[in-house]
Order: sequence, then structure tokens, then C-alpha cells
Amino acid sequence: MTKLSFVNIEDRTDDIVDDVMRLPEVQGEDAFKLRLIVEEVVSNIVFHAYPKGEDGGMTICAERDDEGVTLVFTDCGISFNPLEKPDPDISLSAEERPIGGLGIFLLKQMAREVEYVRSENSNILTVKV
Repeated sequence: MTKLSFVNIEDRTDDIVDDVMRLPEVQGEDAFKLRLIVEEVVSNIVFHAYPKGEDGGMTICAERDDEGVTLVFTDCGISFNPLEKPDPDISLSAEERPIGGLGIFLLKQMAREVEYVRSENSNILTVKV
């Protein structure tokens, strides 16, 4: 298992995603799908976990087994369970649909399993791909 830790994450989404995509545990997976999942989770943490201007941090652990890759995203930001957000109505056109929620919806569709827990003031999102 590899663990990456990031501090001062504001405006660093691309750098963080690139670091995760270089990990040996994620090599050999569907790069497009995996990158989309990582970008969604990381950008949500960067943009929403901490109040604007507050230095935040996150850790990302990656592990590979016979079934695929497991990514564990942990932050100490505002409590938020993305799995409680209702799925968007994808039958509506983009213009009719409210902004937000599509990325989490896609993540849930592409992952084998997604789990959220709040523990010791931390958000922990586990994604199995």
C-alpha cells in the first residue's frame, strides 16, 4: 500500500491527481475511468472540504489486490457524505438539470464499491475500482 499526503491543497487538484496516477498500484487499470474517479474525489475535497482560504490537507492510500485497486481518500474538512446526495435526474437536459452531483453519480456507476465513514473528525471515502 502506498500513502500520499498533501498539505496546502488549495488550487492543487491537477498536481494531486497526477501524483496518484503515477502510483504503481494504479498502473494497468483503465486510466480514463480511474483518472475521472480520482479527479472527482480530489476536486470535491479541494473545493468543498475546507473554508475558502483555510489550508487543508488530505491523504490518499492506494492498494492493489486480485480484484483491482482500492483508493482511500481522507481529509479533516467539513463533514460530508457524498453518498447521501441524491442522484441527478439524467433524463433532463444539461440546461434543465441543477448544477452538481453528476460527478458523484458517475463515480458510483464506475466503481465496484464506494463507502464513506466519518471517524475522529475525518471524512474517509473508500473507492474500489
